[in-house]
Amino acid sequence: MASVTPYAKEFFIATAVLIDCNVWDHFFENGFDLCAELPQPQFNLYITKEVEVEIGHMPEAKMAYVKKYLENGSVKSRSFFGFSEETPNAPASLHSGFGEEGNLGVRWRMAEKCEIDFIKNQKIGSNKRPTELLKDHTDVFLAAQAFRSVVLTYDAKKTLKIAGKKNTFMVVQLKDFDYNNGVSLSKFIMDRLATLKT
Repeated sequence: MASVTPYAKEFFIATAVLIDCNVWDHFFENGFDLCAELPQPQFNLYITKEVEVEIGHMPEAKMAYVKKYLENGSVKSRSFFGFSEETPNAPASLHSGFGEEGNLGVRWRMAEKCEIDFIKNQKIGSNKRPTELLKDHTDVFLAAQAFRSVVLTYDAKKTLKIAGKKNTFMVVQLKDFDYNNGVSLSKFIMDRLATLKT
């Protein structure tokens, strides 16, 4: 019997959720306790290395809110292995390799063919933003991971919007979540996920 990778075990036991940078604004503003809203072992929470870079440019109070979850291990950083040849102008720190743990215990995994093909078919700009990231880089790499994990974004735009329209991608938009209707965030995500999978 073929062995099951740690990533595969994790995926089938818990719902892996990658959090877009724009979602943190709303978690912070609404005083969300992320450990209570999206608890383990039901959810495993991640950010991509691109989002990790963007967090470093947040206002101090918001950055402290996010880093609390990163430092206590509630949210982990995750990336694809390699890809330096696909984004040669991107910061080298975005590319993971053997023996690398990263500042926040970065986990990497090998991209699947569908994810590689998706990334290669997207346009990543050559101009750098104030964060030093290339235009659309974050959205492309987030969207690619929506094949196998839930991507939670506030308002899907461009690449994430395209991905969100396809049932093969698991993109959930937080702008559709009503904080006052009594439905928990975890139920909202699982209900949307059930809809996407049908």
